[in-house]
Amino acid sequence: MVELFAPDLNTLSLDASSGIWIRHLNLDIDHRKQWPDELLVLLKKFPRDSWKNQTASLSQFWLDKHNDFRHQSRQLIGFTQNYREEKIQGQELVKRLGRSLQRFLSHLNGHHSIEDDHYFPRFRAADKRLAPGFDVLEDDHYLLHEGMDEIAEKFNAMAGSIRSSKKESVHKRAADAYMTSADLFFKRMLQHLADEEDLIIPLMLEQGQ
Repeated sequence: MVELFAPDLNTLSLDASSGIWIRHLNLDIDHRKQWPDELLVLLKKFPRDSWKNQTASLSQFWLDKHNDFRHQSRQLIGFTQNYREEKIQGQELVKRLGRSLQRFLSHLNGHHSIEDDHYFPRFRAADKRLAPGFDVLEDDHYLLHEGMDEIAEKFNAMAGSIRSSKKESVHKRAADAYMTSADLFFKRMLQHLADEEDLIIPLMLEQGQ
């Protein structure tokens, strides 16, 4: 069995002032539908349907990286869907998730660290009108990393239940707990990817990146 290790949250911090801003505009990840107009100034200039023709090297790299996360997410979601449809049992679910989930969590953790430490400060300085949006994205990262911690914990509990019991009912309870956490996590993460692109890709294109 593969045991997963949750990402280190010690490098993440929640800015209280941005939290007030988020609550005021209802921009937490579970409630926002889109960015407010004041954060869409560049997206209106560079709408999504124009990206394919205008995307430069860095912005294309960013989109490719996000699409890779989407691909991995669909694969992981597909494993749990097969279990829900009783196409596979708990032991097979753990086997299929295994290293794929560990690799996904590790890559996402590294991607977020680079964004928080390197790119977001640059982007804030490049266009201060968008700075509150990067505060929101950083707060998303904090919440997502809590979710990464939780699904790693639930996966390990599921794997442990299979090691310790042969009863499928025991496996199902552990699998249900994992899937509940995973469903919420992937919903949030996919929302975050789209919102981040709407803020960052137009800014990159504005700068010829």
